[in-house]
Formats: sequence, structure tokens, C-alpha cells
Amino acid sequence: MRKLAAFVFLAACFVNLHALNIVNFTTEDGTGRFDFGPFEIRNTEFEDNTLTMPLERDEYKNITVLTRDFYNKLAQCFDKCSYAPAGEIKFEVTDVAAAGKIFLATVTFDGEMGVTFVVSVGEGTPRVRRPSDFIFTDKDFEKNVKAKIREAVLASGKQTK
Repeated sequence: MRKLAAFVFLAACFVNLHALNIVNFTTEDGTGRFDFGPFEIRNTEFEDNTLTMPLERDEYKNITVLTRDFYNKLAQCFDKCSYAPAGEIKFEVTDVAAAGKIFLATVTFDGEMGVTFVVSVGEGTPRVRRPSDFIFTDKDFEKNVKAKIREAVLASGKQTK
């Protein structure tokens, strides 16, 4: 029985090792703040049984939940949240699109959430800007994400107008 309990515990730890885990969740004035370890999402809302991610400049949907299970996990936090330690979050640049004089680069985190970054390419290193409600809390993670975004934009060969 002890071996089975130890196996179940280790399996649960392994499963969460590469998951986008909620480390902490707080609400203030009806809006939620999700802490995922190396980054946070602020100004989420839950009203009429619908989770709403923040909009950039009240118009652009730059933060998207990609799976129903993850959506349910986030929505549940407005009632009772389940926390897990931060694991190693896998990320990849899944799309690069030229939009006028800028690029839009979408990064997927553990296949659960997509975040669109704005990239300005001029002389020198491309400048990567995050959505205002997406906050990096780990500088090394931020450097790695932004480096992959710059690399993907330059490798795309796409041109801005």
C-alpha cells in the first residue's frame, strides 16, 4: 500500500511538472489576478458564469485560454481555487504575422494559454512588448520568452509595410 501511495504521489508531481499551474489567485474590486510563477495575468473577470480575459486598450484580445479544461480551472478560482507549485512552463512561438509597421507574435504556454506580443523591428534588436495585463515576475523567464520571439520574427522573413 505504501508503494502505491508513493507511486501516486510521484506520478502527480510528474504530471504537474510541465503544467501551467496556478500558484496564487487574488481578487480585488471584482477582478482576478492569476499568478503562474514566472508571470501573472491581471484584470480577469467572472460574471454570469463567463470568464473574461482582459482586453488590450479595451479592444484587442491578446490573452486567450486555449482549452476547455484550463478555462474551467481558471473560472473555478472565482469560487474556490486549487493551487499547485510552479513547474517548468514550456512555451513556443506559434504564430508571427506582419500587421502594418509591427509584428504580432503569439506565444503558447503549455498549450493552455496563448499570449500575443507586439514586436517593433527597426534598426538593432527588435523590441518586444507584452500585453499590459500580462506581467513577467521572473526576469530570466522573460528574457527567454522575448529572445524566442525575436528569433521567430527575424526567422519568419515577413516584412512590415
